[in-house]
Parts: sequence; C-alpha cells; structure tokens
Amino acid sequence: MPEPKGDVKSLARALELLCCFSTDQPEWGVTEIAEYLGIYKSAAHRILTTFEQAGFVERTPERRYRLGLHTLELGVTFRFSNPLIRMAEKPLQVLAAETGSIAHLTLLDGRETIELLRKSGMSAMSLASRPILRKQAHATSTGKALLAYGGEEAFQQFVGYRQALNRYTRYTITSPEKLRDEMRRIVDDSYAVDDQESSVGIRCLGVPIKDYFGDVVAAISISNSVEKFSDRNLPSFIPPIFATAKAITSSLKGRAYFPDQYPEG
Repeated sequence: MPEPKGDVKSLARALELLCCFSTDQPEWGVTEIAEYLGIYKSAAHRILTTFEQAGFVERTPERRYRLGLHTLELGVTFRFSNPLIRMAEKPLQVLAAETGSIAHLTLLDGRETIELLRKSGMSAMSLASRPILRKQAHATSTGKALLAYGGEEAFQQFVGYRQALNRYTRYTITSPEKLRDEMRRIVDDSYAVDDQESSVGIRCLGVPIKDYFGDVVAAISISNSVEKFSDRNLPSFIPPIFATAKAITSSLKGRAYFPDQYPEG
C-alpha cells in the first residue's frame, strides 16, 4: 500500500494521535505523546491545539490533554446508530441479570477485541476499577471464539510470525500451537472459556454471534469469579448464553440463522 501524502498523511497522523487516548492512558502531555508517536513536539502541539479548538480534546489544570465532549457525542451517536449494539442491549441485560454476571458484546479489531457494550447483573462482582475496552484476542473468551470461527486465515493473521503470544497471567495460552488446539475445541463445543487467562480469579464464557448467512460478526460473553464459574457450575451457564446469542441473531436479521445453531445445553 502506498504511503499517504500531503494533507492525507497529516490527517492520518492526527487520527493516530487521537487514538492514543484510552482507559489505560486517558491523559497525555505534549512532549510525552510526541515521543510516543515519534513526531516533532511542535507537530504534536499543533494537532492537539486544533483538536482542542474543535472540542475533541481539552486541557487539564496540569496542562495535560484528555478527550473532550465532542468525542463523547460521537461515541453516543455510534452506540445509538449501530444496529448490533441496539439489538444486543436488552438481551445482554437479561443475560447479566439471569446469570448474576457481567455480560459483554465484543468485536475483533486487528489482534485485539474491543468491547462495544457491557451490562451488569445485580450480584455481579466488580472486575476492575475501570473497564478495559481492548484486550489481546488470545487471552479472552470472545477473542478466542472470534478467532476460532474466523478459520485458518484469521488465525494466521493473528499469530503472524510470532513464536510466543503475550502472557498476562500464568494461565495465558502463549503457544500458537496450543492456541490452535484451543480453536479446534471451541468449534467442536460452540463456546470458548477464558480460564483466568487475562485476569487471575476471573473466568469468562463466550460464544459467537452469526448473521443471516452464518458469518461471525461479533461475540458475547459473561464474566464472573472462578468460584461462581467453577468446573461444577459452569455448564449451567451455557444454555442461557446460547439463548442470548440466538436472540441477538434473530433481532438482527428477523430470525435466527439456524434454529439449531446453538446447542440447548
């Protein structure tokens, strides 16, 4: 792909800078973000000033930068205009309440999963002080489900030339070959499990969402403690998450892809 030139290249750099803001790094200083992106401090300052004038970022009392109100407006607009999020909201809330867990709606974005929606049941445990919207796919139940149903091409794009995958806990699958074995099991069982692979003490159960043509477009999951999702208890949570996946698929396309796409238990 040819390198963007002129104004397009400047726009690409500006958007790259805006995407640096995250739950992990909600604030940046000018020098800090310039060094991170490998650009001149003057260029970073010019971009941030332009974004500030447009309401996309704002300055803190410490003269650092954080996202502005305009980004919230865009996020809310995306949420209410996206049919997948709209159709998933009610079924996900019911799932969270029924299972006493935190329910998630997730997409695959490159090598990472990105959380689009989160609902909590009344007795759900708190997983973190703030939501982590992006995670490496191999360490999450939704990510593994999306990779598994993406086939060999999706797996190869994710692994690339890496001999080892990032480790987040002692339970994380770091071997590409072991991950491939896990992909086969997921397809056989129709669900994926994150067994403390991204956070110690937390288990997640994930299943794919398929469209009318049977293509995987997203995944949902429920998260809870290893005590709540023990080996003995976990099977009882499989039917409700399958039922929720069917409900979301049915809402998206008017009917489920196949009536028996998701097992009953």
